[in-house]
Amino acid sequence: MKKNVLMLFLLSALVLTGCGMNQNELAPQAPVQENAQEAAQTAEPAAVSNGFVNAGSEEYVPVYQMPDESSTAIARGFTSDPVEIYSLQGQWYQVKIDGLSGYIKADQITFTKPEPQVTEAAQQAEASVAESVIVEVQYDAEGIAQPKSYADYEAYDSGRNAYCSVESCYIYKSASTTGEKREADKLYKGDAVTVYGTYNGFYYIGTDSGSGYDLMGYVQTKSITIGTPPAAQDKSYSATQGYVDVAECNVRSSPSKETNDNVVETIKRGTQFTILDFDGYWYHISYNGKTGYVSYKMVSVS
Repeated sequence: MKKNVLMLFLLSALVLTGCGMNQNELAPQAPVQENAQEAAQTAEPAAVSNGFVNAGSEEYVPVYQMPDESSTAIARGFTSDPVEIYSLQGQWYQVKIDGLSGYIKADQITFTKPEPQVTEAAQQAEASVAESVIVEVQYDAEGIAQPKSYADYEAYDSGRNAYCSVESCYIYKSASTTGEKREADKLYKGDAVTVYGTYNGFYYIGTDSGSGYDLMGYVQTKSITIGTPPAAQDKSYSATQGYVDVAECNVRSSPSKETNDNVVETIKRGTQFTILDFDGYWYHISYNGKTGYVSYKMVSVS
């Protein structure tokens, strides 16, 4: 009798096992997000850290397009220049410097701000300035320091053609980075300038502001290359659409860079717009239900 009961129990267990459903088959499946991989690829990653360039005894370090010294050098990093760090790839950091993405060797990045390298030439220049008698600085009506105010200012007879060779740089009202910036305070890569002279690591320059007058001021020599400016970007008078192709672009309420009082918004790379009009320098645009003016140097159009 006991044997029959045991057999009946085992038979029942087998039947139940055979008819049972897999728990995983019953569990609801998580919905698969469409284009998830594409979204992950297009999302801009966040910086994981911040650091500074350390060029050591060199004047600067090259910023490469790829983590390879044989790739194109797309920018220069000077000691103490800040960088955003995105990843470590072997012996290279992927960084963003002055809004430009590239690669710098890991041993040329530090996480504490280094003191800029003082070269022998800089020490001699500093000593020369210290020995000179600097007259009281005189300013013009726009608040720009007159070059003749500086002892040892070297004037160029007829000016020299040059251009901005970095992503962007400030124009100062005097020969000092601690001094006041011009209201229309930036040059962008490729912007043509005329260099009228040099003093203590600064060029005294004039540049077309896009408003029909020369914008005068002082720019650090490391940001300017003497020579013929690169070919100007093609201008399109028939284009109807465009997008921002620099890290960021000021939108102005009027077609003028005379001051920054007319800056209404800064839009980022990739922002699309419709072109309403073009005067040869300024595109009058419509974007996100708003209108404004942007420099042709900041955008690509079609």
